[in-house]
Amino acid sequence: LVILEAETFEEFIETITQDLPVLLDVDTINLVIEATSKEVPFVNQAGIRFAKPGFVRGWLGDGDALLQPNINGHEEIFGPGAGLVKSHALLRIEISTNTPAGIIAFGSRNPEAFSPEQAIDQVGFLAQVVERCFRIWLDVSV
Repeated sequence: LVILEAETFEEFIETITQDLPVLLDVDTINLVIEATSKEVPFVNQAGIRFAKPGFVRGWLGDGDALLQPNINGHEEIFGPGAGLVKSHALLRIEISTNTPAGIIAFGSRNPEAFSPEQAIDQVGFLAQVVERCFRIWLDVSV
C-alpha cells in the first residue's frame, strides 16, 4: 500500500528502494533497467540502476524470476551494497512493450533467505504492482 500512496515519481522510487526493505525484512531492493544506449555505464541514479541491453535476459533467460542462496552480491545489480548480499530474488519487470526490460532485485545478507524452492507468489505480485505503478507514473500503456 505504501507504493500506491506515493505522491511523486521520486517518492515512488524512494518507497521501493528505501522503505520496502524495512517492511519486507530484506537488506536491499534495487531496480535495474536496461538502458537503450550501449554507452550508459552501470550507474545509480535516484534509486534506479541502469544496465546494458541484454542484461535481463542474461540473468533470467526466458523466466520471470531467479532465487539464489549462498551467493556473493553483484555490483551491477546491488551497487555499493553488493558486498552485503548473500542471497537474492530477481524478478522481471515488464513496464510496457515500448520500454526497456527491468528487474526488481531483493537482496539479503542471510545466505538462506532466498532459494529456488520458494514460491514467488507474493514477490511476484509486488513486481506486478510496481510494473503498473511505473505505467501510471510514466504514462505508458502495456
